[in-house]
Amino acid sequence: MPDEAREHGWGWRLELLRQALDQLTALREEWHDTRDHTLPPDAGPGTPAYDKALDTYQSECWSYLVDWSAYGPALPQINEATARPPLPSTTTARPPRKPTKHSPNR
Repeated sequence: MPDEAREHGWGWRLELLRQALDQLTALREEWHDTRDHTLPPDAGPGTPAYDKALDTYQSECWSYLVDWSAYGPALPQINEATARPPLPSTTTARPPRKPTKHSPNR
């Protein structure tokens, strides 16, 4: 992508989104482990043990979801910028000058 098509701040936004996604993935795996191996067998949705564990999982995810809400709109902007044809160069070469005939009387 040409430099002039890039927006300042896309790099750090993408990095923040990647980190948030990594954290959300780890938290989801932790939730599945808790749900499947730590909770009592009779703990299901609506029971205090299940609901407390689910509340904990969701509260830990909250800040990473806020990051996605705030910075996720950069993704379609980047996609649109990469789908556009390249911007014309700001430096244009002048065509060569055609030789002119000068009259000797001038």
